[in-house]
Amino acid sequence: TAARRAIGYLPETPPLYPEMTPASYVSFVAKIKDVPRGEREAAVDRALGRCGLDDVRAREIRQLSKGYRQRVGLAQAIVHEPAVLVLDEPTVGLDPIQIREIRTLIRDLAASGRQTVLLSTHILAEVEAICQRVILIDRGRKVLDQPIAEITADGGSLEEVFTRVLTRDDAGSGGSAKRTPGDSRRRSIC
Repeated sequence: TAARRAIGYLPETPPLYPEMTPASYVSFVAKIKDVPRGEREAAVDRALGRCGLDDVRAREIRQLSKGYRQRVGLAQAIVHEPAVLVLDEPTVGLDPIQIREIRTLIRDLAASGRQTVLLSTHILAEVEAICQRVILIDRGRKVLDQPIAEITADGGSLEEVFTRVLTRDDAGSGGSAKRTPGDSRRRSIC
């Protein structure tokens, strides 16, 4: 369908087939995403290259580190060159070096101009490191939509703004919505 071709998606934990190689898995996804047969090999090569997977393209996915598995997930999300790329918690569980590498890769993908990148995360440091704009969604409602530069122009941190907006929102609802710090209904999207 048109939606399947227009959107690339990387879930928090990519559903990879551990017995496949990055090349065979991304090729499999390219077929599902309707990449024409005559263009498929080049599309797979391009996705693997953009994600830094050329050196491990023939290894079984089960042999790869979590950081490389995330890269395979990103490669499958971009192999069909979607207009919109949705990344859900792309660095959760990675070590600091892997986090830096994945963040750089995401920034490069966004800077290429080939797709709009939407990052869905609870990790505000991730938002600050990667994003240009923040959309804050609380219980299904957009409560903030602003460039990061404007949000932090007065010297405040993104965390302070996040807390202020959601505390104000809770007060406006009469305080009837009980929440915990890890309430999954809150998302920062950029």
